[in-house]
Amino acid sequence: VGIRGIVPFDANQTARDQGVGVYIDGVYLGRQQGLNAALFDVERIEVLRGPQGTLFGRNTEGGAVSIVTKQPTGQFDGRVSASYGNYGAYDSQLHLDLPAFGSFAVKLDGVIQHQKATVYNPLPGQFGWGYYHRVGGRISGKWDPTDNFSVLLAYDQAKDENTPFFSQLIDYNPL
Repeated sequence: VGIRGIVPFDANQTARDQGVGVYIDGVYLGRQQGLNAALFDVERIEVLRGPQGTLFGRNTEGGAVSIVTKQPTGQFDGRVSASYGNYGAYDSQLHLDLPAFGSFAVKLDGVIQHQKATVYNPLPGQFGWGYYHRVGGRISGKWDPTDNFSVLLAYDQAKDENTPFFSQLIDYNPL
């Protein structure tokens, strides 16, 4: 993620701090590699340009991206999507808002994304290049005991296995 020319030098270097802070429901996401937005049922995305250190703290020299997810409503609602493609790719998502039980509402989100390797790796036991397999789930609960007070609690967990795309230097001209 880059704003106002503040772009990570190498986003694959997980030891480097990013110059644009990413927040999910107000919680700082320490590394961009964890940003699999398909897991979250996104309500809106707020982009704040310029230094945001006063509001958000460190790692916001270029700005901040705030992702706000949909909260449980207590009304039964949901959607399912699925797709598949070449290289054995498939993608499925579930977003389910359950009916309220008294003043408590629950929302479930899940995602599975997969693609076989685009280039074969001859090393035994290794995935090929361009492979990915992502699985994640999120549960959120909202308690509304009064009109003036509510508590929202969310938990998510995801696993991402992937390999980079294959690249090879074909020609080199020192002149």
